[in-house]
Amino acid sequence: MFDRKNILTAVILIGSSVSTIAQAGDYQFNNNLNIPASQKWDTALSINNNGNVGGQVSNSGNSGFIDNTLVPGYTNPDTNISPNSVTGLNDNGAFVQQVMNNDGVYTSPQNVLSGAEGYYYSSPNATPVVIQDQLSGFQFANGSYSSYVTGLSNTGEVAGYAQAPDATNKVFEYNVNTGTYTTLDTTALIAAGADPRTIETGGISSNGQYIAINYANAISGDEYGSIYDTVHNRWVSLMGNTSLELAASAGFGGTFITGVNKNGEAVGWSYTAYGISSFVLQTATGHLMQNISDFSAVPGSTVVTGVNDNGMLVGYAGNRAGGNLNFEATVPVPGVLWLMLAALPGLRWFRVQQA
Repeated sequence: MFDRKNILTAVILIGSSVSTIAQAGDYQFNNNLNIPASQKWDTALSINNNGNVGGQVSNSGNSGFIDNTLVPGYTNPDTNISPNSVTGLNDNGAFVQQVMNNDGVYTSPQNVLSGAEGYYYSSPNATPVVIQDQLSGFQFANGSYSSYVTGLSNTGEVAGYAQAPDATNKVFEYNVNTGTYTTLDTTALIAAGADPRTIETGGISSNGQYIAINYANAISGDEYGSIYDTVHNRWVSLMGNTSLELAASAGFGGTFITGVNKNGEAVGWSYTAYGISSFVLQTATGHLMQNISDFSAVPGSTVVTGVNDNGMLVGYAGNRAGGNLNFEATVPVPGVLWLMLAALPGLRWFRVQQA
């Protein structure tokens, strides 16, 4: 005789276990993003928890965008800036923008000669904060250096890196609410073989706890990724995963971490013998999903550039017709879970009949 309680328990356990162990092939891709559709080389770079997407369009001015709205570069009488891109946006309407200075003139209020600089906007129409004007101790003798911003949290932390006078990269977390910044201690990475000239930031989690870091080995040049936990002041290495470690050291170019969410899910891509392989890694459990691919795109071209707290991915791939094919990707509810939900009314009827 069947035990009704055991049947229900078994269905629930099967459904819950499948729903929490998603595989790369489970992702459903949406290529119909609400972004400027007329630009062939649009590049989706960031996503927030509302599903808004930021990035760069390849037009005459190389404008950044948020959804289908172009975000022009910050201009002043001393600036000639191109290209620019929205590299991070939070849930509150704020975003950070990376710009490149093409004419070599002084660009900031402090007359810093710069090849690249980052801006923070509290809203699209707000006057931006020039991040490198808020940093001290990075300038060369002639006052020049470059800085890059790569992510923005909901709590106002900007992740970025700048070139210091000794030609090494320093990674920082700038707080827009206090106007102060913290330089992350990269001593452990350098001691492990990282070339200090190559240490760069990726995305930052929405709560500001995790920052993605990439670097190259000083001897081999192989690229590696890590996550810095700002709450516990420690490095969470992704190279404990053998598959990623092999990809980084196999001579294909390495592994790059592009984003991380507050749940500790890190996303990025690796070079392999078959092209680019994008992945999602749950740092808490070590569960790895590799070969995440938009099958409507050119094989081996899918690049995941960000992830939000809901697990939604954003990125781009090679369009078979030429140019880029941008996407959002989500994991659907597994069929077994739907089976479990569909079975509940029947189980209730069974219980009533037996009562």
